[in-house]
Amino acid sequence: MPRHLFVTRHPGALDWAQRHGVQAARVESNLDVATVEPGDVVIGTLPVHLIAELNRRGAHYWHLTMNVPAEWRGRELSADDMEACGARLDEFRVVGTGTRSAAMTTGGAAPLGDNAPTLHLCIASGQTQPNLLPMLMERWDRVVIFASPKMLPEAERLKSMVEVLAQQSGRDGEPIVVDLPGDADYPALKRAVERAVASLRCSFPSHRLVLNVTGGTKLMTLAFTDALRSQARIIYCDTERGVLETIDSPGTAHAPLQPRLIDLDTLLAVQGYKTTRVTRVDSPAFATMKQREALTARLVLRLPTTGTGLQTRRDGDTSWTSYGLAATLHALANAAVESARKDRQRFQPGQETQLLRGGFLDGPSRELLDQLSVHGLLRDPGPAADGRLRLVFADLDAASYLAGGYMEEFALLSVAAVGLPAAHFGANVGLDRLGRREGRKHGEMNELDVALVWRNKLLTLETKAGRALVREAQGTLNKSASLKLSVGGLLATSWIVTNAREADIPSDVLDRADLNSLTRVEIVSGVAQLQRLPERIAEWAGVDLPPGYRTWREIVDDGRDLGTGGAVPATPDTAGDAR
Repeated sequence: MPRHLFVTRHPGALDWAQRHGVQAARVESNLDVATVEPGDVVIGTLPVHLIAELNRRGAHYWHLTMNVPAEWRGRELSADDMEACGARLDEFRVVGTGTRSAAMTTGGAAPLGDNAPTLHLCIASGQTQPNLLPMLMERWDRVVIFASPKMLPEAERLKSMVEVLAQQSGRDGEPIVVDLPGDADYPALKRAVERAVASLRCSFPSHRLVLNVTGGTKLMTLAFTDALRSQARIIYCDTERGVLETIDSPGTAHAPLQPRLIDLDTLLAVQGYKTTRVTRVDSPAFATMKQREALTARLVLRLPTTGTGLQTRRDGDTSWTSYGLAATLHALANAAVESARKDRQRFQPGQETQLLRGGFLDGPSRELLDQLSVHGLLRDPGPAADGRLRLVFADLDAASYLAGGYMEEFALLSVAAVGLPAAHFGANVGLDRLGRREGRKHGEMNELDVALVWRNKLLTLETKAGRALVREAQGTLNKSASLKLSVGGLLATSWIVTNAREADIPSDVLDRADLNSLTRVEIVSGVAQLQRLPERIAEWAGVDLPPGYRTWREIVDDGRDLGTGGAVPATPDTAGDAR
């Protein structure tokens, strides 16, 4: 059982301790440190090296602290004298960091000048980004990566990225990977670190040390911090708060992480991915998006409530009925896309569906179809004389846009409106693993509809047009949550952007999206939320919208160049039972 041991040879100190209820199992004038056990509390005024040994053995030390006037020093103090000097018990912890001599036998170094080269030490972990960010912010000359056996692949990935940084900045010398014991306890880890640092000191005697303790396990963090306290500047990269903290030396102000340290390609590489394709704002495809942004906004914000009286059914499929223009347009466009999925030459631009009894193509619906024709997306739009709705898509790209691609364009245009650097975002981001085996046939591993990196964090936008989210809820939620963690890490944010009406999204879908903090996916739906999508993205990024920013409402209103058309009801001959 832990004991309290009072080490003193002064009667006044014993009287003071009794007066203040300090009870000790043993009072000694001299302490034999070898008799102290873990958990014991030692009280007294011991020299620093004995306190360090007590702490090393797992004991606590309470120092009898007093502010003694110079003229009282050397005389025996009574309990009253001690009260006058403000006597109190302060707990201290002392850590020995090695013997210092001309040969610096256990590490450490004489003070180095400001121009001394820097040896940057870090610990490999599953989260590579916090190890890389400080290297992008601060000066370094060589990098040493410590890694347990399980973390060697991550160490190699970090090493390859550091090599790229070194080449870009003209530094010499490749990063060094140092093995750590995989199943060691704290004392063994600390000894391993001390041996490794002593060896590095011999190889780099003129380098100052900087230690990043963000990576590794908690036990590794403690071992590295204790082993290198006072020998290295110890830092911690807090990506959640966006700051670089200096742990040792204490009192040093933290440095904010610059928001543009990592762009989209770099973040993906940090997570072990490469881009196989991406649509950026400087591409011809984006120029086309800008030309039809008013149409895109109309499809996103107004299509779900346009032509709600339309009821259609595809030929030969009595179980399939579409309600509203949005559902019919998506179905026909998807059918056209499917016709060319395996062979672009088999693309069938013309698609038909039957108008059911009570279903009709109203004026706003016809106006929207006319507008799609004006923009070159449809040819010969509108119903046939026999009560059938026939849409002829201009080409495969037009069909893909109307099958739901307009939602991706809306999301990318919303991101672009925030005014961030082009290298930090893109759409249709094809992903593949870095270092996949060559010589084997394989496609892309996955795709991000829209991705944005700012403040060194990832925001992904998965887009779903119409009722696609309702039909594919589980798969969409699983994909978004999985990509959020694997591609963006713990601090990534994932949104599902859909123009489905909020009332049409079942509550269980919303509950599953918000299941837990790690896999949480936010659903952005409904006209009110979608109109504010650029503002929400700016809020996430922590930036102000640029001067001249135009809202989606303004863009839609300015883009009103629609034609006119009348309602076309279903004919009795072809109408059926809409169920």
